[in-house]
Amino acid sequence: MRRRALVVLFLVVSVCFNIGLTARAAAAKGAAATTTDVALDGSDWRMGSYEFDAGLKAGAESESFNDSGFHAVTVPGDTQMQAGFTGVERWFETKDLIAVNGKEWWYRKHFKAGPKVAGTTSQIVFDGADYFATVWLNGQLLGMHEGTYTGFAFDVSKLLRYGGDNVIAVELTHPWVPKGGRSLLEYLNGDFTMAYPGSDVVLKKPPYFIDLSWDALPAQGNAAYVMGIWRSVHLRTSSPVTIGDLHVQTESIAADGSATLKIAVTVKNVGQETAQRSVTLRLKPDNFEGAAQELPPVELTAAPGETKAEVEVHVPQAKLWWSWDKGPQNL
Repeated sequence: MRRRALVVLFLVVSVCFNIGLTARAAAAKGAAATTTDVALDGSDWRMGSYEFDAGLKAGAESESFNDSGFHAVTVPGDTQMQAGFTGVERWFETKDLIAVNGKEWWYRKHFKAGPKVAGTTSQIVFDGADYFATVWLNGQLLGMHEGTYTGFAFDVSKLLRYGGDNVIAVELTHPWVPKGGRSLLEYLNGDFTMAYPGSDVVLKKPPYFIDLSWDALPAQGNAAYVMGIWRSVHLRTSSPVTIGDLHVQTESIAADGSATLKIAVTVKNVGQETAQRSVTLRLKPDNFEGAAQELPPVELTAAPGETKAEVEVHVPQAKLWWSWDKGPQNL
C-alpha cells in the first residue's frame, strides 16, 4: 500500500516539455485529506476465454460465477503469454497464436476493501489495458474503455463493499477487425520495435527476431495482436476534488533565452457540490541545476464534473531540450 498525504488535494504531476522544465502542481485549500492507492496487481487473478459474446451468457461477470475452470495469472501481464505462448512460438504466426485474438478473455479477482473514510470517494483505476475492456464490480457494469496506451478509471464509491469482499471482472478483446464496420486503422496500436520472423536481425534469445520500424497497425498488419491488462490496477481513495490533468505547452522562445508557456489545469470533482480550490504551480529543473520558479496560484470554482483553467507563464533563461545529437536533454 502506498500513501500520499494531501492537504485537500495534493498531487504531483510531472510533465516534460521542450524547454526542459518539470511542472509540478499542488492545490491546498480547506480541510486535510488523504489519498490512498491500494494495488490490485498480483498473481491471484484468474483468466479464462470464451467465444465472442459467450462470456456474458455464461455469467462470467457475476459474483456467483464459478471461475475454478479459469487458471491463475499475474496482472499486469500479456494475454498471449498467460495463454501459454512463452517461447519462440510467441513470435511465429501459428494458428494457435492467432486464435487468441479470436476469443474474448475474462479476468476475475476477489479483494477486500478497507473501511469507508468519511468525505472521500473510491475509484478503480486501470493504468493500461489492451485493447477493448469492459469492467464489472460485484456484478454491476462499471463501463467500457477502448485503447492501449491511455489509463481509465471508474467511480465505485456506491458499489464498493467497504470492509468486505469484492469481485472485479474484466472482459478483454482485441479482434482482428473492430465491430460495427470500423476500420482496422483505428487501432493505431503500433510500435517502434517490431519482433517478427523474417526480419534481418536474428537473436539467440527472446524476442529472437527484431526489426526497427514504425507501423500504425499492430504487428505490422499481422494477425496476432498483443493484448492484456498490461499495466497496474489500483483501488484509489481520495478527496472528491482532485487534479485530473496538467498540460504544459511552449508558446514561444525568445532570442534572450526566455520562454512563454501555457499551462492548462483540469480539476475533477466527483462530488455533488461546487468547491472553491486554489491550484499552486511550481516549475523546477528535473535533471540540471537551477532555481525553482514559484508561479501565481490559479483560483477556480470546481463544479461537479471537470473544470479547466489556463495560465500563461514567462520563464527566464529556459533550458532547451535537444535530441541526443544536437545537445543536452534538459528536463
